[in-house]
Amino acid sequence: MLRLSLIIALFFINANAIDLIVTKKVINYKAKINVKDLMLRRVDSFKEGYCTPVKLSDLNGTIYQATHYIKKGSILCTKDIKEFQKKSVVFKFGALEIETNGEIIYQNDEYIRIRKRDGKVEKIYKDGRVE
Repeated sequence: MLRLSLIIALFFINANAIDLIVTKKVINYKAKINVKDLMLRRVDSFKEGYCTPVKLSDLNGTIYQATHYIKKGSILCTKDIKEFQKKSVVFKFGALEIETNGEIIYQNDEYIRIRKRDGKVEKIYKDGRVE
């Protein structure tokens, strides 16, 4: 009788549990969210006041990026991620065409300045030199 009540109690504890998506490792600012960096954790209770957790179905089909630095073991919330938008710049040097990730922040007759996704600024001269 004791075993049966213990098994039933364990069943009801797991029935009320909530599945949350938690980070396995650190996710940097503006980094792409990879499913390999996330894990599913079952929790008995969760306060939804400060965070609306991301559902597993939300992550399927679209690519997301982090809106800020996310620590290892943190619950992934909707305010922590946004849809990834690819920004790239194409350079045409005659028959040669080069595409780099980033956005143009300044351009003149001599060079173009590009801000990369990681925040670094790259200066590319129109004759093909890179500084």
